[in-house]
Amino acid sequence: MAEYSPKEKLFFGYAILNGDLDNSEWGHVDFDELPSVRVRGFEIDRDIYWETRPAGRVERIVEAHRQRGL
Repeated sequence: MAEYSPKEKLFFGYAILNGDLDNSEWGHVDFDELPSVRVRGFEIDRDIYWETRPAGRVERIVEAHRQRGL
């Protein structure tokens, strides 16, 4: 997640599901729907060791964009 709008209760971020870089994308997710999200055998968890940085320095986002020629 890159941003959160408390007024609209929406997160905005980048999703790579099941390692599928070709179909990864930026998008919105509703705060109230997050607890119901299930990804085959995984729970959504907060990375307490994450260091804030621009998206262009997040390795998996860069890799996904490079793979798709963006």
